[in-house]
Amino acid sequence: MNRERLERLRGLLIDDAANEKGVTFNLQTWTAKWDHEAETSKNGVPFETLEMNCGTSACAMGLAMLDPVFQSEGLQHRLDVSFRPMIVPFYMGYSEYEAGAKFFEITGDAAEWLFGPWNYPQDKRRGAEAEVLVAERIQKLLDGVQLHKDRHLGYVTEKTGIWEK
Repeated sequence: MNRERLERLRGLLIDDAANEKGVTFNLQTWTAKWDHEAETSKNGVPFETLEMNCGTSACAMGLAMLDPVFQSEGLQHRLDVSFRPMIVPFYMGYSEYEAGAKFFEITGDAAEWLFGPWNYPQDKRRGAEAEVLVAERIQKLLDGVQLHKDRHLGYVTEKTGIWEK
């Protein structure tokens, strides 16, 4: 686990949540330009137009991709057109959740638990509240939370004895 990188991402999330001019946080979008008037994302934008501001929609990994420190450490964004055009995280030949796992030196399950929108309540996937929730999960991971993946349903949850949270 790369504690320094996780702590930096946690700080970025908390700072952005408090910044009214920060990114439009959305766990269901890696990163994209946001057209506020049309209320739609424009995923096929040139990379140079992506900035850490309210004109950009991003999830936690998207926010990480926009950070100059993480960029200097090799975290990149690439245009993926395999399904629909979208900008995805890329690190050392890995993309999407695998890129997050490799970059932060965490398991694939931990990457899904932190970054996968399906692991969050539907009403907590957007906005500052969602950013804080991801930051809280990063802290739990740093504190040693144990995770369990339901292989049938695909969800990753916290292990809390017999019951899972």
